[in-house]
Amino acid sequence: MTITSDHPKPRLLVVSFFSHEDPPTPRAERTQMVCAALQDAWQISVIAGPADSGSAPLATSRFATRRRAALGRIARSFLLDRYEPWSWRTVRRIGANVDAALLIGFPFSPVAVAARELAARRVPYIIDAGDPWVLTTDEPANRFIGLKRARRMEYMMWRGAAGGILTTAYQASAIKSLVANLDILVRPNGFVPVPPLRCGYDPRGDARTLRLVHFGLLSRARVALLPFLQALAASGIWHRIALDVYGTDWQGLLPDIPPNVTVTQYSRVPWHAAVQAAQGYDAALLIDNADPATMPSKLVSYQTLPCPRIALVCHDTANASIDYLHDKRAWLIVRSDDPGLADEVARHVNTSWQVHDLQPPPSEAWDKVAQEIAAFINRHLVPHGPPSCRSLTSVQD
Repeated sequence: MTITSDHPKPRLLVVSFFSHEDPPTPRAERTQMVCAALQDAWQISVIAGPADSGSAPLATSRFATRRRAALGRIARSFLLDRYEPWSWRTVRRIGANVDAALLIGFPFSPVAVAARELAARRVPYIIDAGDPWVLTTDEPANRFIGLKRARRMEYMMWRGAAGGILTTAYQASAIKSLVANLDILVRPNGFVPVPPLRCGYDPRGDARTLRLVHFGLLSRARVALLPFLQALAASGIWHRIALDVYGTDWQGLLPDIPPNVTVTQYSRVPWHAAVQAAQGYDAALLIDNADPATMPSKLVSYQTLPCPRIALVCHDTANASIDYLHDKRAWLIVRSDDPGLADEVARHVNTSWQVHDLQPPPSEAWDKVAQEIAAFINRHLVPHGPPSCRSLTSVQD
């Protein structure tokens, strides 16, 4: 793009591997919304992954699952992640014609490689990280040489950053313990407004069947779903429990569901279609992250669904999702081992919820959230050379 003006806009590079996905994943949606909020102040170019890249494979056969697991173990043992070869081929060719950069992960190899190249060129950058990588998690995905390399690259990545954007206060605290003077904005995703509800929620007519819906992938990074389904099935309250999943179970996590439980999988749909689909269910099920310091990106969007919501969590203290939901209406927060789990679910789905109970808070809409993120970026990425030296703790290999 050529700017014919006395005061051309500064050039902002955005690295976001999944920014091209359609329908957009939460990270893609975040990239698109933030770029729209920044376009008046910056001339923006985006580096995204190849068009055929996906956040998860579609094949779900036992052979395909085992093959992916084996390849994943090899990659995590030696590489930063499975995208690293692409990152070195593509991101290293950034060039010197940018004034600043916004680096959005997951995955982190494009972010780490870009940070290294930008620091060498004395170009300021901000890191927007959805989930922790290796330095601030108790269970890093990398192993052996891959873990050693990832620790070194993540340390360099944060050390050179002009600022950081994270989604929970727990993540921010962990990064602050490594980079003492780094300015961090804690800002979860926003939601895309949907047409206002005309009426609230009334319990469904067939009390013999519990109909649940989940939007997103089933993954080992989430709380285990099978014990939850087993507890509901064993209660005897319902003759049948039907769970529809708009996303894939590509890791094969539900091989032995109870006989009175059916799980049906559908392709991922745009969120406006998810809102329409949710009208036919007793509740929308949100499966929390296994790491309580993080929260699922879709949690905010779930607040636009026209039905009650159930959050399946694994910790009842120091949990980012619980902190976010504690004052939100129409949410039931449960654990699979809660003694009265099934009774609580039955009461929740048999409650008549008013329109205001199901409405999301206006402050969480994407227009406001994106402007908040853009203001932070603009404040820190005025071209000014390298970030000042910061107090850093040592990282052991």
